[in-house]
Amino acid sequence: MSDVLTLISKPLPDIEAVRREVFCDVLPVNRYEFYTAQSVGILPSCIFSVFKYDFEGETRLEFDGNLYNVVRSYEKLNEQVELTCAAFELGQFNCKIKIFQPIKTNPASIFDPIEYILCGEFYAYKVENTGSEIEKESAIVSIEKIVFRFKKPPNFTISTLHEIEYNAKRYNITSVIPILGREEYVEVQTVSRA
Repeated sequence: MSDVLTLISKPLPDIEAVRREVFCDVLPVNRYEFYTAQSVGILPSCIFSVFKYDFEGETRLEFDGNLYNVVRSYEKLNEQVELTCAAFELGQFNCKIKIFQPIKTNPASIFDPIEYILCGEFYAYKVENTGSEIEKESAIVSIEKIVFRFKKPPNFTISTLHEIEYNAKRYNITSVIPILGREEYVEVQTVSRA
């Protein structure tokens, strides 16, 4: 097994989720699996193979910075279990991000390097935005735009001075918009750092 995923179980509503890293192989979704799942309204994203003794009936997992629901588990004869997974539905958290705040090491100098302090890690809903047709035709095609929506902790203010890290890539924040009717949630628009 050549990859690692994180199995996530949440035994009780008031208890923190238990996270365990296990080895896995990523398998393609075959035609039969796809149509069987689609017939009951599920769109499978991927299949992971893990060792039977590592799987304890978890219903969620994280792989490569993205969250998945385990929609089916199938025990194989070779001491392995195949986990058919679907990406979280629209509006649910589907990735994990880190928020950093830049701090100048010497506030008196404009040329001193900036340190980045981790403010926290958050589950978020990621919406890819590839830009308009005009932007696609221009030389700016290498800039990746992503919108993240997440619940911010009380007394935490996020601004365009912060940066977001997703899948080991940094993004500058271009705007922070509170979501109407749900003030604890924000929508953060970002562009990849050059």
